[in-house]
Amino acid sequence: MYPGTSYKFYIVLQLVQTDGGLKSWDNYSEIIFTYNDNSEDATTWDADSNPGSDSAHERDVRPGDPDDDNIDGHYIPDGTDEDDHDPAGLDIFDLALNKIETSTGPYRYGDQVTFTYNVYNQGNMPAYNIEVMDYIPDGFEYDPGLNPQWTQATVTTPKRTIAGLGSQVQVLR
Repeated sequence: MYPGTSYKFYIVLQLVQTDGGLKSWDNYSEIIFTYNDNSEDATTWDADSNPGSDSAHERDVRPGDPDDDNIDGHYIPDGTDEDDHDPAGLDIFDLALNKIETSTGPYRYGDQVTFTYNVYNQGNMPAYNIEVMDYIPDGFEYDPGLNPQWTQATVTTPKRTIAGLGSQVQVLR
C-alpha cells in the first residue's frame, strides 16, 4: 500500500447463540505482520503500535467507546487504543425463561403447588420491565391472595413484571 491510501475488505461470520455476556459478540481484529518495499520484515517498525499484541488494554475498548475506530491511537504515552487494533460488535437482545415445579408431592386436590421461574439475559443488552405471563390450564386455579406480586390479566392468565434480571419469580396455585 502506498502512503496515504487505504484498503477495504470484509469477512463473513455466522452468529451463534451463547450463554450471553457483555463481550460475547465483540469481534476484535489486529494487524499482526507486514513487509516493507524491500521485502524486509517491518512488523516491529510501527511507530505507535505493537502489532500482534492483542493486549488487555486493547480488549478493554468496546464497540462504540470513544477509542473505537481511533486510527490515531498509540497507547504509549497517552493510554489510547493502539491504532492497529479495533473492535466491532453487535447488540443482541435475547431473554430466556425456564419454569420448574418446586413443591413436594404427592399431591391431593386442593394442595398448593409452587412453580419457580428463572429469567436469563443471554444477550449483551440490559433488559428492564420484563413481563411474564402464566397460562393456567384447567387443572389449576389461580389465587391472587397467594401471589401478591402478580396481576391478573384474566382468570387464567396472571402476569408479573420484573424490573431487571437476577432473581427468581414464584407463583403459588
